[in-house]
Amino acid sequence: MTVVVWLSLAVVLAAVLVTVILLIKLNNKNKELEVNLLLVSKQLKLLQESQLGLGKHLLAIEARQQYARNTEPENPGQPAGTLSLIASRLRDGRDGASISAELGVSASEIHLVEMVLRQTADQAADQVAE
Repeated sequence: MTVVVWLSLAVVLAAVLVTVILLIKLNNKNKELEVNLLLVSKQLKLLQESQLGLGKHLLAIEARQQYARNTEPENPGQPAGTLSLIASRLRDGRDGASISAELGVSASEIHLVEMVLRQTADQAADQVAE
């Protein structure tokens, strides 16, 4: 009878030991995933910031191009560049689908200009708060 008790105790002890080892491995994997998630998050932030910078740069190029041409846009009071037209329509409260249909631009171009406008508004609000 004592042999059976000892064998049972050994099996339970082995099961506990295996469980502890598996928990340690799981914890190590969890830490590794957290590090990877942090890296991906930082890379995504960099991509978003570069996209915003590119959008601002494109808007500035279009403004300089319009100034250099020194021509009147098709619609008085409206900038001639496509991105500037998108920005103008968004400021007027138009939705992306109607802008896309009217100007023949993609949803990603509209999204880019929305992000630039939002970032510019956030920066202006931050400057006012300071």
